[in-house]
Amino acid sequence: MNAQVKYFPAGAFGDPKGSQEWIGLYSKYLKSMREPSLFDHSQAGPSQSYRFLWLRSFHKPVSVRLDIRNDGAAVVTVKVGKAPGASAVGEAIQKTTRTLSKREAHSFLEQIGSEGFWKLPPQEEPVSGPDGARWILEGVRDGQYHVVHRWAPKNGTVRTLCLYLAVELGQMKLANDEIY
Repeated sequence: MNAQVKYFPAGAFGDPKGSQEWIGLYSKYLKSMREPSLFDHSQAGPSQSYRFLWLRSFHKPVSVRLDIRNDGAAVVTVKVGKAPGASAVGEAIQKTTRTLSKREAHSFLEQIGSEGFWKLPPQEEPVSGPDGARWILEGVRDGQYHVVHRWAPKNGTVRTLCLYLAVELGQMKLANDEIY
């Protein structure tokens, strides 16, 4: 992957100092998992994609990406990293893809709209803790780019949309103790 890939715009997560730390950490994971930059895609013209990057303290990192095709159907790609822990960066060892019907893709897009994803603030307090998980949700739609990150959400829009991507569309089998 090109070293010049820019995964996030400057200031994507709020204040300049904290934002740079998050950008650096999240970019390392995406690069090591050989994920494309959704931010770069937003600059290239009309397309629609969403990605959930899940960095958990005690489980392997996960990336679930949904790419909407021109015909309205979609492809979901799930990647699971090598090592557990939010500080362990490693290449994806497990990758699965699944083609979704237009109806399945449309259902997710309706949920994105009804949940108000495009109006969510980039972050909410707290932004980190000793043990837990970072939930990063990105979206690209017709040249627009939006990203939000949350620390171990127990409810709310980010949790709802991310679990829909991972469990419903990505068909991940998760035990209750893996969801935090």
